[in-house]
Amino acid sequence: MAQVMRQGLGRQWWWKRVLGAQSISGGGILAQEDGDGDHRMVTIDRSGLILPNRSEDKDSNAGQHKVDKEQETELVKHLQSLIQFRGGPLTIAEYMSEVLTHPTEGYYTTREHVFGSSGDFVTSPDISQMFGEMIGIWCVAMWQQLGCPKKLMLAELGPGKGTLMADVLRGTAPFKDFNRALEVHLVEVSPRLRSLQAESLGCHAPSSSSSYGPTVTWWSTLDDVPSPPDTPVLYIGHEFLDALPIHQFVKKPNGSWHEVVVDICKEAHDPKHFRLVLSPHDTFASKTVLPSRLQDIDRERIQQLDSIEISPACIGLADGLATRVAQQGGAALLIDYGQDGPYENSIVAIRNHKFVDLLSHPGQADVSAYVDFDAMRTAVKSNPYNAIVDMHGPIDQSVFLKSLGIDSRLQSLIEVADAKQQQALLDGYKRLIGSPGMGDRYKAICIGSKTTIPITF
Repeated sequence: MAQVMRQGLGRQWWWKRVLGAQSISGGGILAQEDGDGDHRMVTIDRSGLILPNRSEDKDSNAGQHKVDKEQETELVKHLQSLIQFRGGPLTIAEYMSEVLTHPTEGYYTTREHVFGSSGDFVTSPDISQMFGEMIGIWCVAMWQQLGCPKKLMLAELGPGKGTLMADVLRGTAPFKDFNRALEVHLVEVSPRLRSLQAESLGCHAPSSSSSYGPTVTWWSTLDDVPSPPDTPVLYIGHEFLDALPIHQFVKKPNGSWHEVVVDICKEAHDPKHFRLVLSPHDTFASKTVLPSRLQDIDRERIQQLDSIEISPACIGLADGLATRVAQQGGAALLIDYGQDGPYENSIVAIRNHKFVDLLSHPGQADVSAYVDFDAMRTAVKSNPYNAIVDMHGPIDQSVFLKSLGIDSRLQSLIEVADAKQQQALLDGYKRLIGSPGMGDRYKAICIGSKTTIPITF
């Protein structure tokens, strides 16, 4: 299934954690102090927590047998400690951040094989070189639309193995002036992934010339990437947005909203160490993130929703890119699976090309959610530079690729390929533009000039 072809390329640390140190406990927090007044033990009153979609009858688990718990890894212990000693259950946003990018135990900082057929999922650059080549054509066209500046920054958010950037640079090498103008910036926090990217590009971190010509420099966060006002920039983010943390809220029959949080599971019949519960009280996010998003959604649509996912990180990224594009010039191209509106419950975990339980074996599966492009558009329209910057799209990936000439590129490659290569090219092409499939589930948006419409949009 196309949905399993997911990637949150280089899950970055730069997103802001919305809750910070705010308590999200469903019940009271009980503390005992030693003689000097220092806290020496914290316990959590979970009596107020709500178990969604479950009977609250004490006998509801009668007859269920005790099972062995999953392995208690260092990450499991870390998550349990956060819940126990920091004041209550974690938001889903915090859980995603920890399981994906914990510096020593996170999925993207520890897994040897993540991308491709030998990993947990495949992505468009893994499927066909034509995807990266079309992105390269878009970059050259945008450079020309910008007036062919002598210097151009090309920044990729979450470059994965470096496959996409390698295809972009290889495919655009014949455009000599474009190649000479380029300086490449990669936003990647994982040392392991940086090593893979350096190998793909024929260079080494933290900065060096690549085998394709342009200098490549690595940064840990988007904020670290320089933004000189005299050098325009093209940002690329492919399957990056889907891994940014989300908050999830459920609407009860009485119309009240409750945040879904992750708590410790001590039930003997459940092998997992964690469970999803609803906070019975307002959380920091339900008082800030939720009303801010709901005010921009049609009232009739809100009435239809039983739950909603909101990503402050996606919203913040859209706002930040709009500011950078306005001040520096250029554009940001983002491609991901999503829709022009909110999702109720799209978050999934994927391991070995299969969907698995979100809370099972934390840190051993990719966790991602579909993207609400309308929320990002709202952020751009609310940006102080909204008079000169806008969000274009979303458009289907198939439309995006076809408008850039993927059909012609396929034909030219087939003419010089053997029978086996021809079949591989045709299979990759069909997967990229197929509908239903990646061709219509994946969408492209561009944050760029309000007056000069970016190519393909």
